[in-house]
Amino acid sequence: SSNFKRHLLVKHGLIENVKSNPKTKAEKSKKKKIDHKDAEKIEQPKEKIEHKDSEQVEEPRKKFKTAEPKKPPKPSKPPKKVLTYADKPIMTMQRITRPFQNPDTSLRKKES
Repeated sequence: SSNFKRHLLVKHGLIENVKSNPKTKAEKSKKKKIDHKDAEKIEQPKEKIEHKDSEQVEEPRKKFKTAEPKKPPKPSKPPKKVLTYADKPIMTMQRITRPFQNPDTSLRKKES
């Protein structure tokens, strides 16, 4: 909000806005425009690659290094198997049938 306070002070003429004052503003350095006529005269530096047997061959330097294609990272541990509804054992059927498997014992326990 210091910018806003500054803006109000400038608005009411209490301080001079230094930022927008063209006298104090630093001049931007302009890029040199390349004339195509002169560009032909300027040669790009070439690296000399020496071969023992063959003649000397000059190859122009590459400006940008070509990055190797990224390989996908190898998974350290196998992915978890996602259990579907079909994979899970159905417990409800066991719960329903269990008391009726041997009804004699369950009745005796209740009576005593």
